[in-house]
Amino acid sequence: GSLVPSLTAFVVCDLLSSYCPRYMDSEFTATMEANLDSIARGEGDKLEYLREYYEGPQGLQSLVEKMDKECDADDARRANLPQLPRDSGGGGVSLFVGPWGPYVVKTDEKGERQTAPLPGGMVRDLESLTPGALNSVLEGRRNNGTVLGTHEGKNVRLCLGRFGAYLQVGE
Repeated sequence: GSLVPSLTAFVVCDLLSSYCPRYMDSEFTATMEANLDSIARGEGDKLEYLREYYEGPQGLQSLVEKMDKECDADDARRANLPQLPRDSGGGGVSLFVGPWGPYVVKTDEKGERQTAPLPGGMVRDLESLTPGALNSVLEGRRNNGTVLGTHEGKNVRLCLGRFGAYLQVGE
């Protein structure tokens, strides 16, 4: 099959592009490779190279410190897919990547947030992650799942939990 970038890849690329654009530049990568080759041949000083890489105004250490100060936590987790508009806090739906996987957030006009975990199967097709699909995930969470039918007079619901989908019989 074809290679498909993960949601985490989108988040990391956005962060690097915004706060560490140097590391996303192909010229930087080519120069770094040449410097590492020089060090491998014994022609370069590895400690000096590491100092330059980590220290100084353009060093990794200062860029990470800048990101810690300037980067909003939501922006650090947001998956900016082309088909998803950025949530302005006025009813838009957004997709985030957290420690337990991707999740959907919708902020209403009052500033209240609704959240729901994204079902694992939806992550396989990134083009299917549209505002309508993400709103459906939130709707299922709000309605305590989707009623599939009844069993012995009780509703059978398909629910989404932290660890994936499950069936619930009754309330």
